[in-house]
Amino acid sequence: MKRRIAPWAALITAGLLLTSCAGVSLSRLQNDFNQLYQEKEACLSAKPTMAEEITNVKSIPCTEQAEAALFDLSQSAKSAADKAKDQRTKVALLRLAGLSLWQSGRGAEKEGNAFVNKVSMEGEFVCDVIEKKAKKGEIYGAPRDCALLTILQALVWHSEYKKRLEKLDEQKPSEESKKEFESLIGNYANNTVLFISSREKKAKAFTGLSSSVKDYIDEAKRRSFCNFQKAEEIALDHSMYRDLESKIDDQFQTMSRKTGLNRVDDCR
Repeated sequence: MKRRIAPWAALITAGLLLTSCAGVSLSRLQNDFNQLYQEKEACLSAKPTMAEEITNVKSIPCTEQAEAALFDLSQSAKSAADKAKDQRTKVALLRLAGLSLWQSGRGAEKEGNAFVNKVSMEGEFVCDVIEKKAKKGEIYGAPRDCALLTILQALVWHSEYKKRLEKLDEQKPSEESKKEFESLIGNYANNTVLFISSREKKAKAFTGLSSSVKDYIDEAKRRSFCNFQKAEEIALDHSMYRDLESKIDDQFQTMSRKTGLNRVDDCR
């Protein structure tokens, strides 16, 4: 099932600018990622209305299968990156490994988070080397890949927090869920909006970076900021969470003060 990809999604599924440097392996892995990403999106958009249709469409197993395949792809891309001799190919494979893990939904698990951190650190080291050469005009760098690797950790955590908020909204409130909610509120800003804000200057400074990637970084920050409104809605909907409203408001004020984003103007 083919599905039109939204502009921001098209950015992360786009092929490399330097395919001649990428080689067959990277090209194949990129194509696999594009295919799996679209399959996952198609699974998520499938909304059967009858029980027998659910059995036929198998929307939940379909999503799980796509995410499991994306997780496997992240490991394959990282292994290929470890063996790559060309620096731009290495950073492209690291970008692919990170994005695959992000889309697998396992990036915030203990081992997954360690993997994302490792990919980000390795990518940053290689990107610094590439950028020095790019600034001298010796090579064309890897601006898109390096920019995405710079904010990768925030993308992973935003996805995870979005999932946790949706789960909290669906389940019956309890003392345990309240503790989880309070912890999420405390960590949300630093791991998403403020992380991107602290890294965006570097992410946008890579030589040759396109305006579309810069716009994507701004949009990722805005979406992370606005998604926190879900926490506010949950607190208002459940009396057990009402005393957490002030903490949510404090987080919003902190994010607004440090980013210039505003709930009224930016989250319509």
